[in-house]
Amino acid sequence: MSATLRSEPKKATTKPARKTTSKTPTPITTPANDTDGTRIPFSKLFRSPLNVRRTVPAIAIEELADNLKAVGLIQSLVVVPDGDRFGVVAGG
Repeated sequence: MSATLRSEPKKATTKPARKTTSKTPTPITTPANDTDGTRIPFSKLFRSPLNVRRTVPAIAIEELADNLKAVGLIQSLVVVPDGDRFGVVAGG
């Protein structure tokens, strides 16, 4: 012999409506990380095995180099020291 259990029907629940604001967002006028940082010569940098990025086609590197010359580096690099050189972990 078996019994069938019936559950009570679930009551509908409503969430309160989100409050909306009419404020206009304030534009950013200064960089979020406005710090001096440390300047490291390009010749001292190497691709760290800790960097999650994989190999990029040569044309993409050339485009990136052209962009860096035109615009500059917008985001700082994150590096780890390794002797007298620095491995690039993230950024760019």
